[in-house]
Amino acid sequence: MLDADRVVTRLRSAFNHAVPRQEMLTLAAELIQGAGAPYTSVYLYMLHGNELVLEAYSGRDTEHDRIPVGKGVCGTAVATGQDQNVGDVQGRENYIACNLFKIGRASCRERVFSSV
Repeated sequence: MLDADRVVTRLRSAFNHAVPRQEMLTLAAELIQGAGAPYTSVYLYMLHGNELVLEAYSGRDTEHDRIPVGKGVCGTAVATGQDQNVGDVQGRENYIACNLFKIGRASCRERVFSSV
């Protein structure tokens, strides 16, 4: 089970020790994926213009390092401004598989921060 308090504590500690942004993103992905099922792979995309760019991940490799806004579950989340939680991705017309093993469900949180 994901212990959000533990993740936040570890990230705050990393921040306080001036860990570079890329390392913090990787740490976040690793901590979430390390919680176990259902987090078999964690991909952290950041919005750059009109596309999401993969900046860190933990788990299985993905060929999708860029996703256009409006395409796939995560691109749809950004385009609509609403979280997406898809129980059966097989029925989703514009679904992009994260990896060759992903065939069941997908979830994407849409978050926009004015300053980080």
